Amino acid sequence: MASGTTTEAFRVSLNASGDITTRTIRADVLTLNGFNIRQLATSDIANDATFIATGDFTLADSARLIVNDGAIAIDAASAGLDGNISVARGEASITTTGNIAVNGDVSAPTVILESGSNIAMSNSGVITGTASVVVDGQSGVSLTRINGGEGSVSLISSNGAITDGNGANTNVVANQLSIDANTGIGGSGSSALNTQVATLAANNTAGEIHIENNGDIDVLALRTNGDIDFTNVTGDLTLVTEDGASFNRSTELARNAGGIVNGGYETGTVTITVDAGNLVVQSPPSVNGERPDVVGTYVDIGVSGSFTGSGGRPMVVYARDQMRINASSGIFPIWAFNDPPEDGLVTDSDLIDSTATGSVSELLIDVESVDEVDPAVFTEVRNYAYDNISILMPRDQRYDDDMQMDEEEEEDENEEILL
Repeated sequence: MASGTTTEAFRVSLNASGDITTRTIRADVLTLNGFNIRQLATSDIANDATFIATGDFTLADSARLIVNDGAIAIDAASAGLDGNISVARGEASITTTGNIAVNGDVSAPTVILESGSNIAMSNSGVITGTASVVVDGQSGVSLTRINGGEGSVSLISSNGAITDGNGANTNVVANQLSIDANTGIGGSGSSALNTQVATLAANNTAGEIHIENNGDIDVLALRTNGDIDFTNVTGDLTLVTEDGASFNRSTELARNAGGIVNGGYETGTVTITVDAGNLVVQSPPSVNGERPDVVGTYVDIGVSGSFTGSGGRPMVVYARDQMRINASSGIFPIWAFNDPPEDGLVTDSDLIDSTATGSVSELLIDVESVDEVDPAVFTEVRNYAYDNISILMPRDQRYDDDMQMDEEEEEDENEEILL
């Protein structure tokens, strides 16, 4: 075993076949290569720090690893990070074949955690990356707090799930969040993944997705063969179609089929809730009946504000059983592939017929002067529809060319009677 108390040098390099235990190290460059490596106190490195352990790497809760101008690289069978890692300008990279436990702070412009097994963060664990954060646990990832700032966060589990580890507290703050999992993302109730992100793309193979977000958000993808429950607590939710997107009906795997929100036509209930804002489907691209925006066996949408009627386009929906909409206003959805759900649409919301307009702006009628406007137009006006078919409003509540033609025909008839 090699051990030390305080070491100061320009370059420190130590290779051992056994364990290495260090306390305080001050150096320009540090390289440790051994079986088990234990850091018990604070080490301050000017440039790069490299730790290679064929066994375990342990950072004690009283220890700190500080790198000013370079990077920290830890390669081990497993890693227990009870203390803090701080990199001022470079990258903090921890790679293991086994588990990674994050119980302290890991901070760097770029943070990369890659485990061949599980990554678990305790309530005291925090990851901060101002440029990017990548957390990849092949068997599973349990999150408490990741601060991505204005950068990006990627959460990956090729064989497992991305789960919440801190109850109703926020898990991820970032500009962009990408999630790629195999068996689930978040859990029901207080186990949902809590985010504060501006852009989200989440793909899962089989299992449920439960996410709650705060703030305006663009959703590029929410896909899994299973139930999807997405809630935007504050702010607008915008569904965004990625460039060149298409929909493949021949595959049963939702993540490969496409659609913005896809729980599987035969497998998942999709629930979208916007507590304090609007739901918008971005336009362009224009409506495409063969490219559904939302797919599921049952689609349930609740919006405190407008449903696809605030600067967007109608939503294209591919629902097997039924769709329910509860919103203050909006536009009727369009059924993908001309295939409405078996039990139709349930809504008591004031929705505009989507066959009459592609956007609310197209409902505006230009007039040249106030004299052309019939005062009756300013009486209470409601849009009527029966079975998704628009009903023509009373003549005293509409202003269009047909009305003018009717008046001209009446005048001609009156002239004929006078003659």
